[in-house]
Amino acid sequence: DGSMEEPGTIWDEPYANYTIAHNLLSIGGESVALSTIRQARQGAENALFRIRGYVTAGTSNPYNTFPETIYVQDDTGGIAVIPYTGEAIQQGTAVEITGYAGESGGNRVVKPSRWKLLEDDGYVYEPREGDWGELLDPDLCGGMLIQVEGTCLEVYAREDGTLAGCLLQDSRNRLARVKIEDYIGNGSDGGNDLQKTIRKGRTVRAMGLLHIDEYGDTVIRVRNCEEVVWVPPLHLALTNPKTGDTV
Repeated sequence: DGSMEEPGTIWDEPYANYTIAHNLLSIGGESVALSTIRQARQGAENALFRIRGYVTAGTSNPYNTFPETIYVQDDTGGIAVIPYTGEAIQQGTAVEITGYAGESGGNRVVKPSRWKLLEDDGYVYEPREGDWGELLDPDLCGGMLIQVEGTCLEVYAREDGTLAGCLLQDSRNRLARVKIEDYIGNGSDGGNDLQKTIRKGRTVRAMGLLHIDEYGDTVIRVRNCEEVVWVPPLHLALTNPKTGDTV
């Protein structure tokens, strides 16, 4: 008849399924089968999943918090939960998230419909280490807490001099980009004085979440400035105050 469709009636089928599933979830709740995080990462866009895991990046410390985002990990993988707007949540907390598989800036994410804390003692994952070829592969380790150690090739500073990131190289000339967003600081007062110790030519150890940034680069997304440290050479008679390493 030539009339325009009313707003709200032009959604494509995936959105309609999303809405139906959301309504069923609100009524049925526990009817969603439990999946691993790897299954959720591999899920179709807007497929509904229920996952359980332990928080690797939380919201309890404002200096170590990503905007409306937490990261959750199980033994199969890690994933960002966006947007997370719930109560402040600490690293190591056991959580159950029910939501929809999706993508944000090239990263696999879960868009939550609901979350709950589990009655669990909690578990703090140690960062995954190993061969950089696997460690820096988003298909294998995307969303996971990882750690690398290598030679600093470049440092990236902001206008105020604080460190925004660095480029590390391993013994096989592979590269790892370390990214420190401007709202991330140390755990005590939010400061970032890494420019004092992180310099070209030095050995640097960095921990964070494997992430694809706004430029499409695979990066280590730092959650706490204290987790980027200079590893002094053995001939220096001192102890690294950040790591406690005796050198």
